[in-house]
Amino acid sequence: MPSAKSKGSSNPHNLVKATIAALCELRDAHSVAQLRGISMNQVFNG
Repeated sequence: MPSAKSKGSSNPHNLVKATIAALCELRDAHSVAQLRGISMNQVFNG
C-alpha cells in the first residue's frame, strides 16, 4: 500500500484526525455545481 507524506507530526492520532477533517470537507458534485452556478454536465466535462 502506498504511503502519503504528511506535514508536521506523524503521530497516528493526529493523522487520523486530519484525515477525518479532510473527508468531512469534501463536497458532492451537485453542491459544486450550485456553488459555481453551472450544470452538473459542466462539472464533469468542463
